[in-house]
Amino acid sequence: MKGIIRLSYRKVIDATAQHPWDRLVFDDTWQEFYMQAQSFNQSGQYQYFWELLANVPNADKLHHLTSRAVMGYLRQLNDRIPDITNAQDQLSLPFN
Repeated sequence: MKGIIRLSYRKVIDATAQHPWDRLVFDDTWQEFYMQAQSFNQSGQYQYFWELLANVPNADKLHHLTSRAVMGYLRQLNDRIPDITNAQDQLSLPFN
């Protein structure tokens, strides 16, 4: 009998990222966020993302607008979860 096993995986990529792939993802998404956020904050009155979300209508679209920058990096993973390897040190755990 076949079953489904559900796993939860979370990868945090922030400004302190050291791995080259992580660094590229952070830099590209930060740049995309910065460019997109300007259209929601033309007056420059909001300093933080949470302020935009709380005060600017449709600012929640920034999640979607920024995520486009990471799509190419996700394709590089070939549907494999990063950082989880098998005994041969190969990415082997698929995701969809």
